[in-house]
Amino acid sequence: LGVFVTKSDGTDYLTDNPYNNIKYTGTGETNATTWTVDPATPVYLNVEKATAYAYFPRQVSYTDLTSIPITNDGTDWMYSAPEENLDFQNATAAFSMQHAMSIIRVKIERANATDQGTISKVTIDGNGWATGATLNLKEGTVGNYTGENSQLVKTNVGTLGESALTYDHWVVPTGNTTDMTFKVTLDDMT
Repeated sequence: LGVFVTKSDGTDYLTDNPYNNIKYTGTGETNATTWTVDPATPVYLNVEKATAYAYFPRQVSYTDLTSIPITNDGTDWMYSAPEENLDFQNATAAFSMQHAMSIIRVKIERANATDQGTISKVTIDGNGWATGATLNLKEGTVGNYTGENSQLVKTNVGTLGESALTYDHWVVPTGNTTDMTFKVTLDDMT
């Protein structure tokens, strides 16, 4: 996890050494993970109230909690709502993570056809996704979309046989409801 800790008003918790993008490493079960801070950058809270923000997976270069770029590169980007009212007596944050990405999974089956065919291309058109965006942990939002309504294309899908052909497109959902159009190029037919 990458964790940011600020004062309740959003300013740096420590002015000389801000808690920006602190590395936490997880251990344990998927639904009961315990996260441990990097010993090189411990977080110390005092009497002043703090707010903590988290995202996953942590990227070393991100230092601004309002503009973390994400793309449809197959990374399962996640982010949390802020954990508020933390201090030295209440120093444990329980982050509930949300997915920033969606998967459009395509499965192509031969069904009742007896012969095989090569699928050279599948395209998907619609207006409910983007190829990139920005996480704003402070607001708990995904926005500033890039590549909105881009056509999704997969080439050299494979040859239809006894087993189905399956693959995934990672996208950033924009919240728009959309009809999707699929075009499959099978041998010389689309």
